[in-house]
Amino acid sequence: MGYSIITSEIAIKCTSQVLRQMRNALNFTYSIYEVEDGSFGSMDQNGNWNGLIGALVSGSADIALAPLSVTAERENDVDFTVPYYDLVGTTILMKKPDMEYSLFKFMKNGLFGYA
Repeated sequence: MGYSIITSEIAIKCTSQVLRQMRNALNFTYSIYEVEDGSFGSMDQNGNWNGLIGALVSGSADIALAPLSVTAERENDVDFTVPYYDLVGTTILMKKPDMEYSLFKFMKNGLFGYA
């Protein structure tokens, strides 16, 4: 399974051991790169993200490692870990999975006699 990691030079230095531990434990490969605009991510007036958040939301990256502030706006579109390096606030984040919400989900797959 291959994953792409987006990060900055600071995050590479702070997270190299964490990244190696994750790779060894979860058996995945990765590529490290910086996003083109070099930003962490902000939303424009049309609701489009740039930077790290934009790469995650668009699917061009699977996870990001960065000293990134958690905001309510960002939490709407990506999942954050708790900071694992408190002095910098570095976190691991990924796009939130698309989930189907339904009050009648329990009725799927033939449960309770419904097809």
